[in-house]
Amino acid sequence: MMELVLCPDTLEVNIDWDRKARRGAAAVDKLNYTSMLLTCPAVALQPQYRRVPRNTLKRHTQQAYYAYRGYLMEMFRTYDGRVSLTSDTWTSTYGKPFVCVTAHWIDDDWFLQKRIIFFEATKEAYNGFNIKTSIVSCCTKLNLVDILFSISLDNVTANTRAMEFLKEDPSIKLLLMNKF
Repeated sequence: MMELVLCPDTLEVNIDWDRKARRGAAAVDKLNYTSMLLTCPAVALQPQYRRVPRNTLKRHTQQAYYAYRGYLMEMFRTYDGRVSLTSDTWTSTYGKPFVCVTAHWIDDDWFLQKRIIFFEATKEAYNGFNIKTSIVSCCTKLNLVDILFSISLDNVTANTRAMEFLKEDPSIKLLLMNKF
């Protein structure tokens, strides 16, 4: 039996699949599902569906981001431990380069916490200097400069160059700084 529970307040979904539900899903896959969605009005598919304009979604997403960033800034300002960073870069299918920085730390209850603290489409192709600038700017904004433990990057020439730039940057104070 398939059970689908959707709470409208929290948007939590609980799905319990069985063979019959899988067969139904396979039958829907055989239909030209995309063209059905494009030709049918949304009300026909779900009468309670309410289309939300993209600018409204953008505004709400930005408000949530800035509120949570403020929380992280205050939390890191008073945090008594060390934070490690990982960073990754990639190019989208449209040729737009992206940089992402994730922070990892142990909370007061000894649970590993990780949050994406920086995600940005860069204006130009990523190179060592751009990656270093992204890491330094997010560390400065979130009060991470004095509590950094390590920064991990994958083995790409631009990342190797970024680490060289970071070692030379006086604002970044890693705990060991190659003294191990």
